[in-house]
Amino acid sequence: MSGELKDPRKNIIHGTLAAVLIGFVVYVILAYWFSRQASSEVLLDNTAIIFNLSLWKPLTLAGIFGAILSSSLSTLVGAPRILAALEFRPRLSFSILVPVAGFLGCIAAMILINSYFTLITFLVIISIYYYLSRKHLVSPWGDVRGGVFTALAEWAAQKAMSMPYRTRVPI
Repeated sequence: MSGELKDPRKNIIHGTLAAVLIGFVVYVILAYWFSRQASSEVLLDNTAIIFNLSLWKPLTLAGIFGAILSSSLSTLVGAPRILAALEFRPRLSFSILVPVAGFLGCIAAMILINSYFTLITFLVIISIYYYLSRKHLVSPWGDVRGGVFTALAEWAAQKAMSMPYRTRVPI
């Protein structure tokens, strides 16, 4: 995790770029493999083609669920630590147009995939943001991990306080 990195400024950048590159290579290999296994019409019509081509469907389903849960948990646990490590603010020298182009590309891809759900997604995000900004919340915990440890410590203290007190008598 980023809290244990020796040089977060450099390591986060290298790790992120390596993850993006590896992910890109995996997706290109998968796209090539799919193109060799089925025709373009079948690939466009059958959104569950991966199950039809897999040798054992339960393993494929387990892999998909594992990837989803892994991504979700790493985001919940890792994001606050990465943001904390970025207090050292990595120095990248590129134009502001690069992240703007990336943002616009993501929005365009979302609209191409499904414009209806893109609209719903933005409405939900704006609603959540508006709701939370009106509440003026202040978090005493800092991040998810700290909040879990605090909640666990409070629970243990309450359990200990509800137990009868027993003095130890030396024998």
